[in-house]
Amino acid sequence: MRHTKVEADGTYIKPPHAKINYSAMVHVRSYMLTGQAIMLSMALNIATRYSSVRRQGQIDKRPAALDSV
Repeated sequence: MRHTKVEADGTYIKPPHAKINYSAMVHVRSYMLTGQAIMLSMALNIATRYSSVRRQGQIDKRPAALDSV
């Protein structure tokens, strides 16, 4: 951690504020959430496209899944 220090004799120096250590953790969590939201939107797009052209049952004149809604 860049805000804490350990001296050569082994004494630990605390950061000026206790919350300063959590800023990097919060940044990484927000980055992870953004990445997961992008992946979820891509999966939802694929699922919607697939279900819009998928036919139910045998290949005959039945409507697609979204045509009956």
